[in-house]
Amino acid sequence: VNECLLRNGHGPCQDTCINTWSSYRCTCDGLPGTRLAADGHTCEDIDECTVNNGGCSHTCLNTLGRAFCVCPEGYMLDEDWKTCVDVDECANQRSIATEHRCHGRCINTIGSYRCEQSDDRLEQDGRADAADRTDGVGVEQEQPDYDTLCPIGYHFNTTMGDCQDTNECSVTNGGCQQHCINSDGSYYCSCKYGFKLDVDKRSCLVLNDSLRLADIACPPLFPPRHGYLECSRPIDEIADGPNGGSLKITNRPGSQCILKCPTGYRLEGKFSKICGTTGEWIGDENGTCIRYPQPKLICPTSVNVELHPNETETTTVRLRRPETDVSWERDVLVEPYWVKKDSFPLPLGSLNVSYTARHPVSKLHTECSFFVNVLPGSPPRVDFCPDTQVYTIEGRHQSVKATWEEPVFSDNVGVVTITKSNSPGTDFGAGSHLITYEAHDDAEWKSKCVFKIVVNVNPDQQQQQQQPTAQSHFQLPILYNRFYF
Repeated sequence: VNECLLRNGHGPCQDTCINTWSSYRCTCDGLPGTRLAADGHTCEDIDECTVNNGGCSHTCLNTLGRAFCVCPEGYMLDEDWKTCVDVDECANQRSIATEHRCHGRCINTIGSYRCEQSDDRLEQDGRADAADRTDGVGVEQEQPDYDTLCPIGYHFNTTMGDCQDTNECSVTNGGCQQHCINSDGSYYCSCKYGFKLDVDKRSCLVLNDSLRLADIACPPLFPPRHGYLECSRPIDEIADGPNGGSLKITNRPGSQCILKCPTGYRLEGKFSKICGTTGEWIGDENGTCIRYPQPKLICPTSVNVELHPNETETTTVRLRRPETDVSWERDVLVEPYWVKKDSFPLPLGSLNVSYTARHPVSKLHTECSFFVNVLPGSPPRVDFCPDTQVYTIEGRHQSVKATWEEPVFSDNVGVVTITKSNSPGTDFGAGSHLITYEAHDDAEWKSKCVFKIVVNVNPDQQQQQQQPTAQSHFQLPILYNRFYF
């Protein structure tokens, strides 16, 4: 039994399932920064901050799969993304909030800066009082506030010309006493083990001795429909949640769960939750799993072709491509493979052709099949051919308008064209007129329907128009016949 076939290839494993002889084993190769837990099934986060502070010169922040270095206010990460170096606020006044910019002389200090003015009249906070400014000397010209163009939580990048996420945690740690977690357009605070977040959502309180950390449990976390959660710590229980989701239950504060979507679905939005020390989940939860559409694939109905008049055993077949919304060259497989050519030879008989269209991302596929039948050549069949039509010219008219029911043809591969010598409603004079219809099929076989239109003149009218004569006269017999070949 291949246990790995369950749960979209994950089997009983949280990440990768490898089938072995009469058993299986789990790995966490697909989740960098994690390792296999003691239960042999789930993946637990490796806290990189416990070894040499994660290589960070200041604060190391551990998250699922990796660790980040965070700098205090007045510092920024160097190119190695580990060392915090001083920010020269004076070199770029745009990096300072408008109300805190210097209007005189700016002097950079380690981790901060100060403002000075030539007359040394400074406010207590290090900035010159507006009342003491001179007639514009040393006063910065007001710049347009581009940040008003962006929604809350974003700032305008003048280099890129767009709105980018503001890392609130980079300034005074976002006002958080301990951990600050930045997210797209927002941020939130969290606390270390043994602490809980206060009602202000920023401060951390020491847990009471009577309340052990192990006694704190977050409520069941329900993922959106069609999704499942991957958590940084072992899952205590897995059960069926509402709307077809997998219910993950953990009683360990600090566990982080992110939403994953199975094959055939994609993540729209974000879903990342951390179990806080207060027993509440913290983080984004607007993400959802959206199903990729199954590829569109419409096969033709069974195709009949026939040998041409000059062929005896094999004919050349050209098939119309199926209707699909994926790439014909890259994402559609054909069986037999050589049918994908523009044309190919086929002998008498039937060939089963199958197409498989596969979505390039979700790998969902759609199949269809049909038969190509090569038939012996035969001309179209004449199902109906009119009899001879007889008309009589009355009065002083020289012709008569003739109408008839048109011939009907059928064919084993389909009639392509029909040509005719005359159409119903044509005027004919006296005499016998031959009407010809010719049908052609796709293999260039043809057949005909031929019938007559006979137009006579009223004998009384004809006698009035002719001079009387002693010579006797006679009338040609009327022929009623039809034929086709």
